[in-house]
Amino acid sequence: MNSKFKNFTDILHNQFKNVLKGNPLTINFHTTDISNFCYLIDSSFGEEDNNYLLFKYQYKQADILEPYEPFLSIIRDTINKYNIDIKKLLDKSKVYPAHKILFESYIKGEVPIRLDELVTGEIIYEISQLHKSIANLLKSLSKYSPLIIALGQLQFADFSTLDLIKSFKDNLNDCRVFLIYGYNQNYYFANPDYYETWNEFVTFAEEKHSIFNLENTLIPHQSDWSYLKTQDNLTINKITTISSLNLHFLNFNNAIYCGLKAESMLKGKEDITLRYTIHHVLGDSYYHLDKIENALTYYRIFLELAHKEENYKQISEAYRKLAMCYIKKYDLETSTTLANQCLKYASLMDDDLQLMRAYYLMYLLADISSRSIDKYNYFTLLRLLEKYNLKNNYAYYLQDASLYTEFFSLEELHALCDKSIQISLENENEFCLFVNYHKKGILYTYSEDYENAIKCFLKSKDLRQKLGYPIHLTQIHNAIGYLYLITEKYKEAQKHYQKAIDQLTKIHDYNEIAATLFNYAFIQFMTRNYIACIKSLDKLLQIIKIFNMTYLPYRTITDIYVIKAFSFYQIGESFKAIDLLNRVDSMSSIKLTFNHRFLYYILNGLIKADSEQYEEFISLFEDASSQLDPANGSSKFLLPIYYIEYGRKLISIGKKEQGEKILKEGLDFCNNQNYQYHKQLIEMSLANVNSPLPNFNLPKIRLNLDSIIELAKQDVTLNKLQKKIGEIEFISKVQELSSSSMNGNSIIDSYLSLIHVNFPVDITNIYSKIGDEYVCMASKSSTIAKVEIPIEYVKELMNANRPTLLNLSNNNQIDGSIKDLKCIINIPICWDNNSTLNLFVATINPNSRLTEDDLNVLSISMKQFITILSRVKHESELLEMSRTDSLTGLNNRQALQLALKDEFSKIKDNTSDINTELSLMFIDLDNFKYYNDTFGHSVGDSLLKIFARFLKESFSTSDFVARFGGDEFIIILPNTNKNTSKLIAENILRKMSDKTSSFQQQLQELIGNDKIISSDKLLTCSIGISSISSTNKENICLDSLLRNADQAMYTAKKSGKNAIFII
Repeated sequence: MNSKFKNFTDILHNQFKNVLKGNPLTINFHTTDISNFCYLIDSSFGEEDNNYLLFKYQYKQADILEPYEPFLSIIRDTINKYNIDIKKLLDKSKVYPAHKILFESYIKGEVPIRLDELVTGEIIYEISQLHKSIANLLKSLSKYSPLIIALGQLQFADFSTLDLIKSFKDNLNDCRVFLIYGYNQNYYFANPDYYETWNEFVTFAEEKHSIFNLENTLIPHQSDWSYLKTQDNLTINKITTISSLNLHFLNFNNAIYCGLKAESMLKGKEDITLRYTIHHVLGDSYYHLDKIENALTYYRIFLELAHKEENYKQISEAYRKLAMCYIKKYDLETSTTLANQCLKYASLMDDDLQLMRAYYLMYLLADISSRSIDKYNYFTLLRLLEKYNLKNNYAYYLQDASLYTEFFSLEELHALCDKSIQISLENENEFCLFVNYHKKGILYTYSEDYENAIKCFLKSKDLRQKLGYPIHLTQIHNAIGYLYLITEKYKEAQKHYQKAIDQLTKIHDYNEIAATLFNYAFIQFMTRNYIACIKSLDKLLQIIKIFNMTYLPYRTITDIYVIKAFSFYQIGESFKAIDLLNRVDSMSSIKLTFNHRFLYYILNGLIKADSEQYEEFISLFEDASSQLDPANGSSKFLLPIYYIEYGRKLISIGKKEQGEKILKEGLDFCNNQNYQYHKQLIEMSLANVNSPLPNFNLPKIRLNLDSIIELAKQDVTLNKLQKKIGEIEFISKVQELSSSSMNGNSIIDSYLSLIHVNFPVDITNIYSKIGDEYVCMASKSSTIAKVEIPIEYVKELMNANRPTLLNLSNNNQIDGSIKDLKCIINIPICWDNNSTLNLFVATINPNSRLTEDDLNVLSISMKQFITILSRVKHESELLEMSRTDSLTGLNNRQALQLALKDEFSKIKDNTSDINTELSLMFIDLDNFKYYNDTFGHSVGDSLLKIFARFLKESFSTSDFVARFGGDEFIIILPNTNKNTSKLIAENILRKMSDKTSSFQQQLQELIGNDKIISSDKLLTCSIGISSISSTNKENICLDSLLRNADQAMYTAKKSGKNAIFII
């Protein structure tokens, strides 16, 4: 052993002594030859040693692994080794309560079942808690025996495992755990995501630990370890289970890798539950990684499969997951439509759990748009959450009590929030806890208890800062800023808005960005900085337009228009204010929130006064105060605007006494509320109503609105890039159809399915035009779409001879069944000599749009599709020729052999208790040689054709009719026993002998009606029958079945012809 190598073994031994004292340690080794690392560990620590447990593993690239391998399996194996009580260990180790079911099931070898929904905002928090739980379990187990964990080729570990390892730096302390890693720190990954992640890990290792260089170290001999749980020849079921396990343990990237592997192994014959699981795991994993377009793809496949199976539960679940995706895409209308579908199908079943999920979706939709759900739905969901004891979701549900002032008194709302806080404490859920303190603060604000409100907000802020999530810090600073705003502490409010704004470049949640920009604009509005307010609102509207947002937290787009209109009015641009108010009036489906209705009434009153409509002016102002939120006492912070604008306007129109009275009431109000700024404005108005009112000088704020807009545009560009990648993948999948072994119909069905999965279409039809005949070859539509497309309408589109995109949304002159269509793409392409294939796709959902990009991609795919279909058609024709008897058109001997092997395999593979039988009928024409010699070979050939047609008519489509050679024919009769076969054979003999039968009439016409055939020369047949059964499949063979039928036929012929014999 050379000196350098011995130094390393000495380092390991010395450091391990320190570990034994309860000081965990991590050491990293760099090497391009992993056998160096393996030999170092083997030389330093023996396999069999009662003083420690040694775990050594080696990763390999692109492996199917359980989550966080090998750490979870180390935990399981150690528990089993020492026969440790699982539940006691989980409690003792302070495993996160929501995750106890995960660990308990895993250790028992079961797939976990977690009923409560993952709260989207809590994902990062849950992952961090999972990391802590794993570290805590390792700490507890190290008390039974020191743990040495050596991992080779760490560069091939998955992302989540690397994150777990990094978390050990903070979570793994006061224990006897020695972590030793070997890897090539300079390993180059072509994949940029892998490359970036690995470089980040190496940088972390260099900063937090030390990396020893094993290169150029002379090793006496090499030593290799077996790979980490070699997963060769895994079944699709096992890989699916591993994928599902990764999802449950929040290892989303690994879940996707395993799920895609399982998906590639699907052959269409698997159990339907397996297919559901694969698509569910892939969809959920992409969803939690915010790869929404990918998630939508799998949820659409999920929905398609569920509709095909008419599985209401899975249909409801698919609609629920699709709705969740559209919530993340800021498309509230589409998600609401999908949520209604989810609830509709959930209501068709006797399944309270699925009904609970549907109602919970309705709640999430209401929550994200800051509105309450229907009272019946609210209490139904409350009951169901209690029934299934889903504490985390229950606490999340109760925390939004502030939205339900119409259902409860303020005292009851506080009690609900307190209950949610208590559940959060019991669940050790600091994430839910900081949200609850936030909501509790809002309730105190409603009752104008600002002292307790700020206490709750500060508790929430402290917890958020501890966890360090930018988006949640933004939310609490917005809340504190708003509290200071309504108490007229504008400088303090501005400071917190600055802190909220400082987080904006770190987040990509444009709901929260929009809410922050609105708050920033609103403080400018309240302090009469109207021009600055308009500029801020313009930037906010840009973001809303970029993302096509229809809502933002606690606000609507009409609220924004009212504030902007009011600001325009105050700077003397009344015409712009009126234009915006008209826009608000036209958007009747988007209601103003309480406080903004108040401002809407005031602004309309001012405009009425300017046009000398004084009665309407006074009426609007008198009604304005009733528009403030009656459940929110803090809403009165807007009243100074009412007093100032009403009083000044009354004086300006000659009603001085009334105007001064209103201003003095306002002065008293400001004194009571300690509003110094607005008190000053009222005093100035009383002194001189014509004096301009000053704005409040806000502290300057660091805000680059243009950079936020640019960030929004970049995100939209990224979304477009992801869409392009999706289009390329779609084209690739269409091309893959060319390498499949599917027939023409299956290829058409697969093509239509690909379109439905990748485009927002409701109807997809394929038409053909051959000569002047137009036919719909195939059709696919969503369950909602029940529209018949008139063939005459399609003819017009096809005859245009060019790809067409039509937007019918605003066309009110369309009649008939196509009036429900919103967008249409029609693509006709010439096929063969005188025929055309036509793709027709359409949307019914008013929120679904088809674009020029969609038209171009579908046009490319249609050309591919036709090329594939032409090749399949040609190959099918060649195959048909090779397996068809050229004279009779029946199957030939080659086709017979293939069919026999197929049926024989079915018998052999039958594992059910139900007996399956197969019969073979061998037919030889009697006296055929007489007809061939007497009337000529052409008559003989025609006679064989007539008999072939007769056989086709005599057997069902499930039977297989073939010409064996000459005048011999064989019929395969699946699922048919000897007795039934005999009845069929007797029917054939009877029809052949019946002078009135079609067969006899054709025969007579062929040889001449004047020809008389003697009774011993009549054309009859001899039939031999043999059968096999699945009950005796061990003793059967294909050759004996055919030989027995042949022998039976000759026995029948020897018995006098026109006979049947069975073996």
